[in-house]
Amino acid sequence: MKKEYMYAGTSVLCFGTVATASKLLMNQLDAVYVLAFSFLAATLFLGIYNWKKGILFALLAAVCYGLYCTLNKRESYDKNLSVMVSYVAGTVTAFILILIQGKIEAPTLSQTAGMIWNGVICNALPYLTWALALDLGNTAVIANLAYLTPFVSLLCTHFVLGEKITVFSVLGLVLIVTGIAIQMLVNKKIGKNSCRARILR
Repeated sequence: MKKEYMYAGTSVLCFGTVATASKLLMNQLDAVYVLAFSFLAATLFLGIYNWKKGILFALLAAVCYGLYCTLNKRESYDKNLSVMVSYVAGTVTAFILILIQGKIEAPTLSQTAGMIWNGVICNALPYLTWALALDLGNTAVIANLAYLTPFVSLLCTHFVLGEKITVFSVLGLVLIVTGIAIQMLVNKKIGKNSCRARILR
């Protein structure tokens, strides 16, 4: 299996748990509180990931480089660090907001586990693998795989939250999968035709 499809598949599976994890957490905690601690978990996860990779003094440089990339999107940039910088900014902003609102409270063990899941599995890991997939593979093909997320999400909400799967949901998912399959076949055919054209030249 190509790396880009492995990364994209990981993203789709992780994104599919977002609705379930969010619903479970929002029933117990304030939305901003969940956001702050989830982003903190995401930041720590990405920090460990980047630390493990020959990057000891790159954080400050990454902030500057991330700002540069925002102003000039056409330049190439380090996907690993850019995702981490985004979550650092989100973490700081969310914690400032909950400090202003005065809503800090000690979460329970299950709530902590839920926010770690939300931060790492629903945010940090899928965005990281998605960026890597887009960087390695055909953008048009990889982007279409994102439409599989509702399928995973539907399964999670059904088996974890007990929500019913309707006929319309199944029909929608069939149309999505069919569309992705057609798009992949078209792109494959176009790729073969372009190769033939180059050979003939």
